[in-house]
Amino acid sequence: MPQHSSKIQESLLFTPDLLRCLIYENVLSIVVNQFLPTESLAHIQSRLLNAKSSEKDYNGGAPINRIGRPWFTSKDGADQEKDYFDQSKVFHEYMEDICQPYQTPIDRVIRCLDHLWPGGAKIGKIEGQTMCAGLIRDITKGKSLPWHVDANRFGPDGKRGTNLDRANAILFGNVYIVTDGVGGRLQCRDQRPNPLAYQKVNNLGYGSNDISMEPDVDHLPLVGSLVMGHADKWHRVLASQGRRITSSFFVAVYDESKPLEIYS
Repeated sequence: MPQHSSKIQESLLFTPDLLRCLIYENVLSIVVNQFLPTESLAHIQSRLLNAKSSEKDYNGGAPINRIGRPWFTSKDGADQEKDYFDQSKVFHEYMEDICQPYQTPIDRVIRCLDHLWPGGAKIGKIEGQTMCAGLIRDITKGKSLPWHVDANRFGPDGKRGTNLDRANAILFGNVYIVTDGVGGRLQCRDQRPNPLAYQKVNNLGYGSNDISMEPDVDHLPLVGSLVMGHADKWHRVLASQGRRITSSFFVAVYDESKPLEIYS
């Protein structure tokens, strides 16, 4: 049976009701434990622990080794946007090779969401070009991600003249592939920053260590689990004692007759 609290709902089954609880803000976060099957998880772990990735330093946060490019890195010009879409195809092919003969974590996410949501689910597209979805993030041992938000229509990453501007909600999601089982806690707060606060934080870099607030949700993600929350509400990741590797993504939510769009 799912575990209930005022802000988080935890279950072994990913159900339509669980997804709706999050989308319609009855809860701040949902957790699906044992989301990745044990056999495929062990295989993907062994491949990703030795995979090559590029490091990106954020001014306010932690070094993140990544496989795949996030959408926000394409905002500075046409060349960056072209590179994003070029790398998206390379990323998806690379992950299929890493995970075979099993499906990739993001393919499992999309398959589940496609069955749970009336309008289905698909990888997002911008003007017919397929976005990157499920990029791999490897947060360095002992590092953390400070309080931040990933989506806010008032911020520099907000309206960009794409179909994402019409989303009613943007969710974040992480499939946990490697954790130390002790640190790397995910904390969420049931609060959206005002426009000026959002711009200030994002102009400084990836979040800010100067923000002081108490979390409404404090969760220790377990390996193999899926955790989702609201991308435009405050959240942070505390330091872990070992590596933390996730397949990370966003979900653009429109109305129930339209497909969920998954991207990174």
